[in-house]
Amino acid sequence: MDDVRLRVALVCASETYGGAELYLQRAADALVRRGHEVVLIGRVPGFEGARIDVGLGDKWSRRTLPWAWIQLPAERRRVLSAVRAVRPDVIHLQFKREQIGMTRALSRFAPVVWTEHGRMERGVAQIVLGMAYRRAASHVRAISAVAAGVADDVIARTGRTNGLSVLENGVDTTRMDVPSARRRAEARRQLGIDDDRPVAVWVGRMHPAKRPGLAVDIARDWWGHVVMAGSGVALPALEVSARTIPSVTILGHVEELSAVYSAADVLLVTSASAAREGLPTTILEAAAFGVPTLASRDAGVDDGVLAAGGRLVESGADAARWRTELDELVASSSSGRPRAWAEAHSLPVWEDAICRFFEAAGYEKGASR
Repeated sequence: MDDVRLRVALVCASETYGGAELYLQRAADALVRRGHEVVLIGRVPGFEGARIDVGLGDKWSRRTLPWAWIQLPAERRRVLSAVRAVRPDVIHLQFKREQIGMTRALSRFAPVVWTEHGRMERGVAQIVLGMAYRRAASHVRAISAVAAGVADDVIARTGRTNGLSVLENGVDTTRMDVPSARRRAEARRQLGIDDDRPVAVWVGRMHPAKRPGLAVDIARDWWGHVVMAGSGVALPALEVSARTIPSVTILGHVEELSAVYSAADVLLVTSASAAREGLPTTILEAAAFGVPTLASRDAGVDDGVLAAGGRLVESGADAARWRTELDELVASSSSGRPRAWAEAHSLPVWEDAICRFFEAAGYEKGASR
């Protein structure tokens, strides 16, 4: 059966590029290298490969949901029309609009698989969406979760364990390695750091749920240096608050993060539970450079952080407590444990697992086409 060529449809629309969008590109690339055909129905910034833009709005959020719900029937019709033309053997969905609003209809054409990237939201509105999510999940062939905690949320929402697997994200360890002392010093010079003080880095989308302001507060009375890379709605306010703190460097969006990770002693993950983290790519990338992570228990990334030699800060801890934990991690960590964990998540291992996930769902239909 392994020689059967599958046609895979990725139904997804997003206006931003983050971990979920990177996952989709990597999955598409891996499937193509395996000999399968992949078509994106929707749009993802920078997606490389065949695609059909059917005019989907941005993914659901509290801001977009009321109007997005009204648009859903027309969007579903456009997606179904594209799927009829593509005739896929398996259909992949990863955002709630497509999962809740389109799974049942799409499952009439081909097996549907989901990927869950983050923890489930809580609240009154989520109870209603949770009921719809559970109904939609009954039409899914398989679900992949990027972390055990994410899988636990899926079980809690759907009651199902069959067809559910945990496939943690991968990292390209061939392009990332533990820097030499010389390379580390050069990276620090590039960032304007000309001493041997410890360096903590914060990397990600600057959104209130990820609490980037806490990283600035940590730097206020810390003897080390905090470097922040990313963009988002919180960036302007952060730049203002950091003006009087010489130990904070805010870089904004950085396309190539090698210098940032090479200069680092610790990665900060300050996210609150509202950020619904799964297994952030940043933790994997930092580990590939031999950098451990200091994260809040709120973030829900406990397993990955601890396995990679990092530490957890109790929920609700203030900046002073973070500074204490940061100093202890800097004093006790080594690059060996994070790097070993990253190598266990190497991209070839992940690519094989993700291809098998799609193939298991699609081979039955692909073989009979």
